[in-house]
Amino acid sequence: MSDLPISVARRRRRMEGIRLAECGDRIAENGTHLPALLACVARTAGGVIELGVGHFSTPILHAVCEAAGRPLMSLESDERWVDEFANMRSDRHTIVHVRDWSHLATIGLTCDVALVDNVPPQTRMGHVELLSRQARYVVVHDTEPDREEGYAFEPVFARFRHRCDDRRYVPWTTVLSDTEPLDWLVKIGNSGPG
Repeated sequence: MSDLPISVARRRRRMEGIRLAECGDRIAENGTHLPALLACVARTAGGVIELGVGHFSTPILHAVCEAAGRPLMSLESDERWVDEFANMRSDRHTIVHVRDWSHLATIGLTCDVALVDNVPPQTRMGHVELLSRQARYVVVHDTEPDREEGYAFEPVFARFRHRCDDRRYVPWTTVLSDTEPLDWLVKIGNSGPG
């Protein structure tokens, strides 16, 4: 029997052999959305919106968008996280403290790529629905089925014309689009319908 806590042992079993050299589960778990996210960013030229800042997506999106001269808007409900990334604010990168996610529709979000990775998780599906009309690609992190009770993904995901699930790493990432087929994303290593 392992000395690891049950949740860590379970997560390791679910990793299906995926290991990041010299990295712990936190890195693997928090960065699994990056391949799909960066593929969508590379395929577009417009603005990027990030719902929920973090040590993986925020610095990488900041660097890519700054280098390409693209607008990036990061929205976060936890003021401590906003403060932690405040040094990344620039003419192109807006970081907004969102006190109430229910007011998201009033911010006027239009972009090529939107990342949905915010807390609380119960708000994510409303954000996905809103962004379906305002983003070419909606990238959603933490989409594996055993998380569904807290997220209620399937009813909202089923409304999209195009979907690709990246199941290579746990947690899963799902890319959605109402306007763009996702066959190209399946071809670069993701699995699931295009």
